[in-house]
Amino acid sequence: MRSLLTTLALLCTCSILTADPGPGDIFREYLWKGPWRNASGWQRVTDPEAAAAGAHTFLPNPINRVDIDDLDKAVRVEIYIEQWGGHAGTSAKRLRLNDHDWIAVPEPAAIPGDAGRKRVDDPQCYQYFSYPSVSVPLEQLLEGENVFEFTAGPQTCFNFNWGQWGVYGVTFRIYYDQSRDHPSGRIIAPAAASTIADSIRLEATAASPNGAIEQVDFIGHYEDFDYEGNGIYRQWHYRYRYGRINNHLGTATEAPYTATWNTAWVPDQDTPIRLMARIKDESGLFYMTESIDNLALIRPDRSVKLYKPFNVPGRWQTRAGRTDEAKIFVGEDLSKAAAARILLTTWSGGHADAIGINDSSVIDYTGLTHNYSFDTIPVALELIHSGTNTFFTFSKTSHHGIEVLWPGIVLMVQYTAPPEPPPLPTADLPILTDALTPNWHLQQPNDTHTDFVSTANAFAGQRSLSVQPSGFIAFFLDIIGDNPVPTTGYTALRFAFHPNDMEVRGGSPLKLHINDQAIDLLENEQMDLNLDLELRQWQPVSIPLETLSLRFPYLETLRFEGRLTGSFLLDDIHLVAAHKTAILEETTAPSHFTLAQNYPNPFNSSTTIKFTLPQEQKIDLSIYNLAGQKITTLAQGPWPPGPHTLPWNGLNSLGHPLASGVYLYRLQTTSQLKTQKMLLLR
Repeated sequence: MRSLLTTLALLCTCSILTADPGPGDIFREYLWKGPWRNASGWQRVTDPEAAAAGAHTFLPNPINRVDIDDLDKAVRVEIYIEQWGGHAGTSAKRLRLNDHDWIAVPEPAAIPGDAGRKRVDDPQCYQYFSYPSVSVPLEQLLEGENVFEFTAGPQTCFNFNWGQWGVYGVTFRIYYDQSRDHPSGRIIAPAAASTIADSIRLEATAASPNGAIEQVDFIGHYEDFDYEGNGIYRQWHYRYRYGRINNHLGTATEAPYTATWNTAWVPDQDTPIRLMARIKDESGLFYMTESIDNLALIRPDRSVKLYKPFNVPGRWQTRAGRTDEAKIFVGEDLSKAAAARILLTTWSGGHADAIGINDSSVIDYTGLTHNYSFDTIPVALELIHSGTNTFFTFSKTSHHGIEVLWPGIVLMVQYTAPPEPPPLPTADLPILTDALTPNWHLQQPNDTHTDFVSTANAFAGQRSLSVQPSGFIAFFLDIIGDNPVPTTGYTALRFAFHPNDMEVRGGSPLKLHINDQAIDLLENEQMDLNLDLELRQWQPVSIPLETLSLRFPYLETLRFEGRLTGSFLLDDIHLVAAHKTAILEETTAPSHFTLAQNYPNPFNSSTTIKFTLPQEQKIDLSIYNLAGQKITTLAQGPWPPGPHTLPWNGLNSLGHPLASGVYLYRLQTTSQLKTQKMLLLR
């Protein structure tokens, strides 16, 4: 009966939208921030049927009041909530206005996304602080006093019978028809489609028939830390704290309305930035200006990378001697790194005993206790390495512990130069032949025996790797690279497998993990693998990289795993290069070998690429994204000497238009390789 009631509550007839003001909107805001009756500085919202001891101390949920005095020409209303997600798993978060039907408060749609563990799928199973906007029917709002209340349902995961979430502030946003007298203005600096760098001057004009301008707030649409806690890194970035705007680009309170946006720690942008301004007059009316689009952040002498966590745990609340952790992958060469910091949002972060990276503590604690905080912590570069890093929290307290709110712990690194894409491979990359290739090593349990043995029938060379598990427990064998290997330019992972005298136990699978992707080697029709353990001979295995869903285009670890007895052999593990042409490093290229900067740059619909060849030779002129993935090929095969001009229309190999962003064009010949950058602005 309980689950039926919860379902019915969620299926209310009211529409739910996450709107928020956009360019051209006219609105007024009415702020509620208390009085709080069941907590200090925020309001608890408790499941009325919570069975946990102590939950009923906070029931019934309070009735709140707000005065609305201007509905003239109102067209819609939304309620913007400063929301702590509360106890992990709390479902059916709802609000009710003036005793009308309950309306669901939407969960963040982008949580958990690819950054969450597969075993936890529901957003409410993660810790977060977010800012949902709930559209309510305009006819439910009264001119004068309005009453509203919140409620909660049971926990759907991590259940300890106490559904609870928190409200810090509520903003009633009333939108009006365009015929209302309202403030107006526009952004005049920077100009649309311009290039910006590290210190950006923002300027807007503003005026109002209702009196003086009170303030102008600048807001940007770009990729940055997820301050809004909704799982989205690229959005209009701002949030409220008790009704006051935070984490926007800047505020001006007097003419000329200017502010400076310091982008020293703003991540590199692979798509254009947009700007708009929020203008407020002394009557309390707001107006959102039209946006300024197609701004390119270009910093030729440095770079800032934002590294997003993955394997973020559900219910990241570290307490009672426990450690929680997530992973972050760094693909760049850290020798060019100048500074690093981690960013995180915490609730009761003061209850931590250690926050750290790769088994090293960075700081004991951060933030507040029994409250939320946005925290930035400098990190020593020597604690980070290329490849996968582990970020963790530890707490001894049994009372509450630190909550790390979504998106988890984020890493930012400043570099002294923009990282170059990895060079295209020109030969296969050996990992294991007669021995392990340098920069690769084995890791296995003590009860698994491995040895390179000389065999008369080695698949290639003179020796192969013999693997003999104990046979009592599930075994694993890891082949780990000291540094991650870019997979761009490779087509497959190939190796040879010999069952020798191996037997699987209880029909268990034999799996190969490529990074965190598991592949069944015994029953896999999709990849046509299907090793035959009854066939006691070498069996070549080829795994196309395009069939994998690697989180990053790098190879870090190969793990063989299963429940086996006996032993098996491995040989000739390598990555297969797509192009096996000997490419020499460019040292003193002839003066008439050139790859010119494209023109125009930036460009919108098409651009021109010019190059010169000293003699007839085979070439490959292709377009790549910043991850090093090929987008399309413009020219391939023998070309005559002399100057050449080719257009590119911003389409990929399938003829689909590409999004705005920075792309690379690369000219490869039999003896040389040159690369240039260009900016596409839609």
